[in-house]
Amino acid sequence: MNFEKESQINEITIEEKVLSFDEKGFVKFSKVARELLEMQTQYASRYTDNLDGDYPNFAEDLRIEGGDSGDYYEMKIHKDDIETFVKRVRQYKNR
Repeated sequence: MNFEKESQINEITIEEKVLSFDEKGFVKFSKVARELLEMQTQYASRYTDNLDGDYPNFAEDLRIEGGDSGDYYEMKIHKDDIETFVKRVRQYKNR
């Protein structure tokens, strides 16, 4: 996997996908879900909390913002945690 190439305009390229991040380094979770996991945001977000016992929480030690409101479209993940999260979800789904 080719992760982590930054440009000067708040963008990061992960697996040939260009993702924009904010001034704190956060990327919209919906972009990560769609672009890297090829999942709808509502389903990918289930791997970020302990609300559904059928899904493991792969983000407990990662920087996630905006998930408290229950609106998964407001969620963001820190750019430095994307690789870890994507890898964990893929490993789980491909077991």
